[in-house]
Amino acid sequence: MEHYQLRTRPFRRTLPIPVHSTQWLDEGSEIRAWDALCRKLLILKDNQLSPMHRHIIKAEDIINRGGGDLVLEIHASDPNGGVDRDNPVTVPSDACPVTLQPQEYVRLKPRQSATLMPGIWHAFWAERRDCLIGEVSTMNDDRTDNVFEKPIPRFSKVEKDFEPDFLLVSDY
Repeated sequence: MEHYQLRTRPFRRTLPIPVHSTQWLDEGSEIRAWDALCRKLLILKDNQLSPMHRHIIKAEDIINRGGGDLVLEIHASDPNGGVDRDNPVTVPSDACPVTLQPQEYVRLKPRQSATLMPGIWHAFWAERRDCLIGEVSTMNDDRTDNVFEKPIPRFSKVEKDFEPDFLLVSDY
């Protein structure tokens, strides 16, 4: 198992979409691309795995905001949409293209990032300490956009022994 160590570059956020235009949206949409970006924070415990998955339409920047190292396993899609573990894949990291050979991983130190376009398979985990991870992405519907290598439920089964105080969007 080899790890690719990235160079430290000035920290800046970009997604490869036209930020203040509507050209990538449906005709007549009044939403500008900037308004269509989503942000989220994740806390990944040391050695906790986010399983191998890809997105159909979502592009995302994964940012190590602090803590330990964030390790990413990244693969292209094969012609059938499955994981291509036999060929190299190139992804932008801090605005620099990084080509990974099979069995190589990207190791993001705090303040480093990687950009993942639709169709790129990825799994990630924290090493050395817990990680605070930032994600900036295009909008998507998690129910239809996430494709996991090994099917898993969106949420764990919950035994409802009393009514919830607050509902998830999918509970409506």
